[in-house]
Formats: sequence, structure tokens, C-alpha cells
Amino acid sequence: MRSSEELQQIIGYRFKKLELLKLAVTHPSMRVDQPRSGDNQRLEFLGDAVAQLLLSESIFKQMPHTNEGGMTQARAAVASSKSMAAIARKFNLGKFLRLSRSEESTGGRNRDAALADVLEAILGAIYLDGGIEPARAAIDLFFTDYLSEATTSTPKVQESNPKGKLQEVIQDYTNLLPTYRITEEFGPDHNKTFMATVHWGEHLLGSGKGTSKKDAEIGAALSAIQNPSLIAIIQSAEDLKKS
Repeated sequence: MRSSEELQQIIGYRFKKLELLKLAVTHPSMRVDQPRSGDNQRLEFLGDAVAQLLLSESIFKQMPHTNEGGMTQARAAVASSKSMAAIARKFNLGKFLRLSRSEESTGGRNRDAALADVLEAILGAIYLDGGIEPARAAIDLFFTDYLSEATTSTPKVQESNPKGKLQEVIQDYTNLLPTYRITEEFGPDHNKTFMATVHWGEHLLGSGKGTSKKDAEIGAALSAIQNPSLIAIIQSAEDLKKS
């Protein structure tokens, strides 16, 4: 593992059990090279739940006059896979990933899914090693900018129903409506996590996750709205139809 000291400085937490940090940065592909190696997927599962709880707490405090729907949408924006991956890049967490040779050679260190997972796994590891307060400090460190944006600069998007807003944007150009798919669900029945994608025709516009199918679809819609290529994708497809 690359310098654990450097990584601990970056995340602002010193582990009592350093093996938890090592496991948090171990990509599932390592099982190819080291069949007995553990990976970060269980910690990622725990870290996702920790992030959902503590982000909900922050949003609840920062948006005292916002209803449940608005807070749900804010959390979906902050906790989207796209946001998680962006945060991991900002803190250069990909540098510390332990990957198989094959995954390394095919660009796995910079994949959104791997980066989002390692961030959540580190949060899970911090929680296991130190409890709720260090985890809360890590949330503050990683998510401050995103929380600020979600709770102040984008309230209109949050309150205006992201799924409806996405449909509105698309209908400015075409009558073909977006569709949503639940692509994955995992976790025990009392604490499930859902993954969703939103599509326009054959085009994938965004993805999201949440603790309900509705939350996951809201996250996907927000991801699509924030996709800088959204309009270009629609215009290009419509132009092809006309030609």
C-alpha cells in the first residue's frame, strides 16, 4: 500500500487499526492477483449508510425551512455516485487504491465507481475504528463544498422536482420522455440501497442511488440535470432524425 501516513494526513484521521485503512483501499480486482485478499465492498456498504445518516443530519440542520422532499433531493445530489467520485478525485484518493495488474492497466484507478467506493469504504473504516465523531469530522472535511452548494445555491432545482425538471428540459427539444431503471439493490430488507439510471432513448443521462427507489431515481435525475452534455446529446440525436 502506498504511504498510509500520507493518506491519513489527507483524510485527517489516524487509525488505531491500520488494517482497516488497507482494506478500505483494496479494490475487488485484487482477488484476481491475491485470491485470499479481502476487498473494500463490505466497508463501502457500511460507509454508504454512515454517509446517508450524517449527510441527512447536516442537511436537516442547514435547511431548517425545507420539507422532506427538498431535503431528500439535496441529499441525493450530495451523495450521488458522481459527487462521490468527484470528491475522491479532489482528495486524490485514487492514488492509494490497491488494484490488480489488469485493472490498473485498463484505467481502473480513475473509474468513477472505484473512486466513489473507496471514499465510502474509508468513511466506513473511520466509523469502525473511531466511532461516530471521527466519521462526522470526515463528512465535514469531504462534503463541505457540496453541502454548501446543495443547501444554498441550488434550492430552486431541489424544490422544483428534479424528475419533472429533467422532463421539462427534454420536452423543449423532443416528445421522447426519459425513462428510469432500478439497476441494482443490495443490503438487508430493513436497510436497502438502490441504484438507478435515467435514459433518453438509447442514451444514459445520469445515475443515482438512495435508500428507496424514489430517492435513487431523484439522484439519477439530478445527475442528468447537472450533466454538461445533456442538451448536446438531445440536440445531436434530434438533428440526426431530421437529416
